[in-house]
Amino acid sequence: MTKCKLVIQQESPDQPLRGGGRARGLVRIVSEVDTRCRGLSVAVVATCNGPGGQSLTSGPAVEVFSGDLVAGQPRECPFDVEVPPWPLAYQGVNFQIWHQLQATADIPWATDPQASVAVRVIPSDLDYSAPDQSKVFATPNWLLKAISFLFPLVFVFNALGPKLLGIIVVSVAVLGLPFWLLLRWYPKWRIGTVDFQLQPLTLTPGEWVTGHLSIHPRGTLQAKRISVRLVATEVCESGSGDDRKVERFEIYSRNMVVADGLALPGERATRFELTNRLPPIAAYSLKQGSNQLVWAVEAMIGIFGLIRWNETRVLSVVPSRDQAVQLALRPASDARLFELLDDSEFEGMTLASTPDPADVPDEEI
Repeated sequence: MTKCKLVIQQESPDQPLRGGGRARGLVRIVSEVDTRCRGLSVAVVATCNGPGGQSLTSGPAVEVFSGDLVAGQPRECPFDVEVPPWPLAYQGVNFQIWHQLQATADIPWATDPQASVAVRVIPSDLDYSAPDQSKVFATPNWLLKAISFLFPLVFVFNALGPKLLGIIVVSVAVLGLPFWLLLRWYPKWRIGTVDFQLQPLTLTPGEWVTGHLSIHPRGTLQAKRISVRLVATEVCESGSGDDRKVERFEIYSRNMVVADGLALPGERATRFELTNRLPPIAAYSLKQGSNQLVWAVEAMIGIFGLIRWNETRVLSVVPSRDQAVQLALRPASDARLFELLDDSEFEGMTLASTPDPADVPDEEI
């Protein structure tokens, strides 16, 4: 089969590309037969691979050549293309985002020849706007869910008579109301006034998040468990309609407060100071297609069994403007390495401080 070969040569291949910057180099194209190339284009392409499948996001494509090709005679075509600032690269557990320089030739054959080379893209030094992820941990509206469940029953039981339909509606209401009071209303009433504050809500990897959790119950409260934790969660959607599925996987979790069997006095507020440090990993708040990475601080006050108060604050984790800091970050897939470390040990685990095994003498490995 006749072939047309493309080869990409990137300028300074050892240097990372910046989002919003430029990627330069040349494409060499050579055909085995005389033909006409209707267009040779180059672009930076981001590929996101997750449970829901693979998706491509392309930056602006630039045509670098169009014309006749002579068999066996290579033609070198310089390129200068824009590196899209979004999406950010991400090497996670359940989904990944990576970038490639891609060249495609439009020639009158069945399949257009294509070549690609992997490139490392780091965030730009411009302000980064994190996606709105406030609804990821939103509590479902049980009233709307109940209505949506009961509405189809109106048609099903209409033929069976209004009495049967009335009995079903009343039964659902009678059984559902106590559960709502017990699981939703009672915890808020019993626990009383809760003040849960964090600052800052926007921060970069390695920075500190601080705040407090203040509890002033209605009378003395024997709390079964009080916990506050910092957590990073991959949220991935797959399928559609009845087959739609949402998978949540915690790639990082670290306790800020844990107290079991604590008696909280009713005459005054009990205050817990919160402080924790984000691990130095390249895991920014992001949303790409059906995949998200969400940073949050979750607070829980357990009374007994399933009776508990919960609240979640979503954080916006954005890139540092310091390129040296960005290059020193470990991939998100290494997040678990930091869970059991003291905050002061984080610096010793960055790529800037961890030697490459290939550079270490045998006796030091």
